[in-house]
This record gives sequence, structure tokens and C-alpha cells, in this order.
Amino acid sequence: VVLRILELIRKRRKKEIDLAGYLGIPTGSMAKWKYYGSTSYLRYVEEICIFLNTTPNYLFLGHEETVESLSFEEKDIIRMYRDLDEGRKNCIKETLRYLT
Repeated sequence: VVLRILELIRKRRKKEIDLAGYLGIPTGSMAKWKYYGSTSYLRYVEEICIFLNTTPNYLFLGHEETVESLSFEEKDIIRMYRDLDEGRKNCIKETLRYLT
């Protein structure tokens, strides 16, 4: 995952310091990801994807899932989720973490 993050930073012509600033973390945290195997980036996956214009599928699996491959029900769930305020989105995320 970290290698893909670093690859996308380079491809998007951004810098690690830009991502750290966007996430509001010290640049040393990113060094821990790279050199010491820290997985603290997991709490920032959504924000990293937004910053790098990618998806969790790409970060974790190395390939994109296109919207066309989603079922009608999955697309509907995404639409409903996007209409929620941040508090309710967080509630959904916590529920999903609990269920998985």
C-alpha cells in the first residue's frame, strides 16, 4: 500500500510533504510508513484517496474497480452514503468496521 501511495505521489507530481500537510500529520509519520512498516496510514485511507484521486481498491489491490462494474444496489448505496452528513458517514463506517 505504501509503495502505491508513493508511486501515486510521484505520478501526480506532488510531494510527500503535500500529502502530510493535507492529512495534518508530521512528515515523520510518512517516514515511519516507508521505513518502519507503520500502518497508521490506515486511518487516513479515505483522505489519501481523495488527495491522490484514486480508490481504496487501487491502494490495496493494485487495480481500479469501475463504477460500471457495480450493481444497481451498490450504486444506490453509494448515492445514499454521499447524501449523508459527516457524522452519519462516520456512523456507517464504524458499523461496517464492526460487521467486518
